[in-house]
Amino acid sequence: MRGADLSYECVNACTVRVYLRGYRSCDGVASFSSVINFATQTPGCTLPAPVAAWSPLVTTEITPICPGVATRCTTPGAALGGVEEYFRSRDYDICSSPNCIFQLTFTDCCRSSDIASLSNPGATALYLLSATLNTNLIPCNSSPLFSNQAIAYVCSGQPYTVNQAGTDPDGDSLSYTLGTCYQGLPNMSVTYAPGFSGTQPLGPSWNVQIDPVTGALAFTPLPGNALKAVICIEIHEWRNGMMIGTVTRDVQVDVIQCAGICGSNLLEGTLYHDLNSNCIFDLNETPFSNRLVTLNSGLASVMTDAQGKYSFRPVPGTYVVEPIVPNYFSIFQLTCPPTGSYTVTFPAQNDSSLGNDFGHSSLTTCPVMTIYIGGGMVRPCFSSPINVYYANQGSVAASNVLVTVELDSIQIYQSVTGATLVGNTGNTYSFSLGTVGPGVSGTFSITAVTTCTAAPLGRTICMVGHIYPDSICLPPNPLWDQSHLAVTASCVGDTQTCFTVNNTGAAMQSATPWRFFVNDTMSTSGTLQLCSGCDTIFCFPADGRTFRFEADQSLYHPGFSHPNAVVELCGSPFNTLGLVTSMPLDDLDHFVDVACRTLVNSYDPNAKSVSPTGAIAPFNYVDSTAELTYTIDFQNLGTANAIRVIIEDSLDPGLDILSVQPTASSFPYTFQVLSGRRLQFLFDNINLLPASQDSALSRGWVQYSVKMKSGLVFGDSIRNNADIFFDNNLPIRTNTVKNTVGWPETPVSVAYSSGGIHAIVWPNPAENSVFLRVTGIGTNESLHFELQTLHGQTVSRMELLGEETYPISLHGLAKGIYVYRVIGAAGLVSAGKLIVR
Repeated sequence: MRGADLSYECVNACTVRVYLRGYRSCDGVASFSSVINFATQTPGCTLPAPVAAWSPLVTTEITPICPGVATRCTTPGAALGGVEEYFRSRDYDICSSPNCIFQLTFTDCCRSSDIASLSNPGATALYLLSATLNTNLIPCNSSPLFSNQAIAYVCSGQPYTVNQAGTDPDGDSLSYTLGTCYQGLPNMSVTYAPGFSGTQPLGPSWNVQIDPVTGALAFTPLPGNALKAVICIEIHEWRNGMMIGTVTRDVQVDVIQCAGICGSNLLEGTLYHDLNSNCIFDLNETPFSNRLVTLNSGLASVMTDAQGKYSFRPVPGTYVVEPIVPNYFSIFQLTCPPTGSYTVTFPAQNDSSLGNDFGHSSLTTCPVMTIYIGGGMVRPCFSSPINVYYANQGSVAASNVLVTVELDSIQIYQSVTGATLVGNTGNTYSFSLGTVGPGVSGTFSITAVTTCTAAPLGRTICMVGHIYPDSICLPPNPLWDQSHLAVTASCVGDTQTCFTVNNTGAAMQSATPWRFFVNDTMSTSGTLQLCSGCDTIFCFPADGRTFRFEADQSLYHPGFSHPNAVVELCGSPFNTLGLVTSMPLDDLDHFVDVACRTLVNSYDPNAKSVSPTGAIAPFNYVDSTAELTYTIDFQNLGTANAIRVIIEDSLDPGLDILSVQPTASSFPYTFQVLSGRRLQFLFDNINLLPASQDSALSRGWVQYSVKMKSGLVFGDSIRNNADIFFDNNLPIRTNTVKNTVGWPETPVSVAYSSGGIHAIVWPNPAENSVFLRVTGIGTNESLHFELQTLHGQTVSRMELLGEETYPISLHGLAKGIYVYRVIGAAGLVSAGKLIVR
């Protein structure tokens, strides 16, 4: 065992999810214990009971060496041992343990026998006393969470600043210290070897420091040294000036001689359109640029250049190399080699394997135009560039290519670089690109100024890009009725929000569902069926909350269109902001893209954001099928030009590394995936001006999209942050963004409050019955509970007479998804989706 850390997160008012991460040497234990204990600090308390089994084990190698390095985690006999992280979670019921304080503990045996900082390390267990759980705190509290991977290997003679910062889902303040490592009960510390201690974990000759505010752990391993030591890092959680909890990470650090570890072998090839099907890249054939190629299913990945070339520098070992084909390249199929991959072996260093080319044949003759649009932070009175990336990913040239960009109502168009403006209708501007050949890509930049009267701060600014021709190419399903729906929205007289659903295709042969949301809660739903060229209008009283209307396309509609529209800041008395992007917008087809930013004044220039942001803060629920788009902003706050900027982003274990797709950016970059699931964006020779010289030209940004892994369940969390390196300076860690797997249309088991009333339904999913708990009911308050099908049919209804827990039978209900609501005199109190299985 190389270490562990333990934390928990509030899932709902009665449930905490405990996260256990164990770190193992690939030469050591084959598994680790999943037994955690709740050490009670309050006499007479009942221990929290598990409400589910442990989640499936997720194993991730975290050896931070160069791309393609072989370790004994995957390659027996490799020179380097390697380190793996084991992760799993489990839910516990805390409502059965009211008014209690616990310490979560974990123990396993044993530590490495050659740890230099301990006496008799091989007989020393790992004991973790961590994560204070106080069931008195209302609402349910979450512990701090380590937001980055544990340290594994460091190279001797190199200075290190390893960010061990954490995040707190509740927004509590955090501080950091080096602590004592334990081997048994809380008062049984490890026995340190002479010269070592908890505050001097690497011995008397090394100055190890941790920044109490940022969590940055700084040290320089002495040249020529090679040793193993244990370090314990404590995060203290503060609220209103009082410390309310602590979490600890116990981790082993190996200092090694790194010379010669990284590879000098060369593995390269080309991706191309094999027009004549001879499996040879001929001179007249189109290379595929900006396509990802992976080594050993995500161990490392690189992007092809403008000539379709890719290359790796692996250490000795055996590798499987294959391209990654995104959804919108479906008109191509990989035909060369027939196996879809190459297996390459390097027995030693300084060898090469060239010509590992991948030929693709086309299923149809058609251009496939793709577009990404994005921009930096938006500020009143300032101009900002809007970058548009386009490419023809089809098999033939596209002629008369046109891009339309709809600016936000508070943006004023100024100029364009790299394209020709051919006209505008209102705030929608059209740009001609002429003929775009197959495999050709490019960018152009629009400058727009935000009006000085663009208030209030915090409102959402959205830009919509659409590229033509916008054909799907592949023939549609013959069962599709040829209808096509679109949704638009307007604020009428600041008293009504109206949504127009228009059918621009053939007559609909059957009805399709629609849904209306107030903020993040589904308020009402129904069905519609429109004739060809017909439309229908839905109007709702405007009150300043964020309204969203969505309709489903007819069955078998080609592509990924999800018609919806959102209105923010229409009416009064409310002033709800920040919810426009809480659910996916209608931009999943490759020929349309929507970019939304928040209107800001002063802000943290090095930040990360995600879209969709997710419903119901701080949980931020998204459907497990949603594609997440991350934006990383950066700014040079130094005193001289930044020659090079590197962004490294370690993917959350719940994200599918093979689905990563870099999209738009402010500057050209090269992209690769390093070991340890680290995405790297390299802006070489960027020469970014300092903010003191030019604020606008000191900023940059980059975006990428990624999907979640299959098999995630309700309540699983997805967290991401990034490290930004300006030249040789220490990295700047961005904020951490979080999403939770759920159903954003009607989130499961999340209490909406009205007048202090709280309601929650559990368990969910359920089989025979559920429980409803309601608190905060006044003496004269009248409530009732309703359970409905997704089509609005009420299948259960009951009056709620007071603050208590109500059993609700599900006998006789068909398996499926139902909507529950608790309704009072003032309207909706709680709503959620209930899964009956």
